[in-house]
Amino acid sequence: MLTERENEILKDHAEMARAWYTDCACCIIQAKENITSVLSANEMGILQTKKFYYEYRSAVSYAQEDTEAQLPEFQTLGDWEPVKSTKMDVCAKICKHYLSDDNIPDVEFNEGVPIFPGLEVPSQIMNSRILIYSESPMMLELYGMKSLLLMEGMTLIYEIPNSPRILIISSIGGTGLNLTICDVIILFNQLWSSQETHQIHGQAHRQPQKKVVKVIHLLAGESSDILLNQIALQKEDMFNAFVNKDLGKASSQMDSSSL
Repeated sequence: MLTERENEILKDHAEMARAWYTDCACCIIQAKENITSVLSANEMGILQTKKFYYEYRSAVSYAQEDTEAQLPEFQTLGDWEPVKSTKMDVCAKICKHYLSDDNIPDVEFNEGVPIFPGLEVPSQIMNSRILIYSESPMMLELYGMKSLLLMEGMTLIYEIPNSPRILIISSIGGTGLNLTICDVIILFNQLWSSQETHQIHGQAHRQPQKKVVKVIHLLAGESSDILLNQIALQKEDMFNAFVNKDLGKASSQMDSSSL
């Protein structure tokens, strides 16, 4: 659940976005009245959708009036607490939970509130590693945790035993990785499509992975996260229906040709 401060800022962003898109929609309608402008109008609509996606995603990650401004610098948890990001706070606590013990029970959510079950007898085994997808800084150092931001060649460093056990990746440079050393995936930002989500899952859930891979989607209640997640799922359903329909046709043709 987001704080009152976050909800107020997101409400302001939503109202500005609604007014901005109403104006832009009028421009698109006018452009489509001219047949030669249809392509430009469609491209304009895509750009507007992406602009909304990036700006609102940024506001949900850390709520501030100017979504393009750099995040403030915080030295202590005391400085961070009054203006903290709920999503970043929950993400950090989830990381600390899973890094505490490999046998720790999974985090649970009750009406949006995370619950962190403990262990009666800790195993003292701490080998789990976490992969976070985020387009935002995570403030993990405030919670006493070290992390690595993916850069060229960084995966080799991440696999060294005593290196930080949290790797943060983004849409830039996060494709085609083999990170089976990770067994916990946290999707901090909502992705544009389920295909992108499956690609991140596959970076850890693939051969020679020997552990159960836990995947956590952090969705802020009553925010664009929910809407974007529903859109991504709908796009996946449409894709699967299209593929299955084509496969059904191909199978039917094969059966007919074999008669």
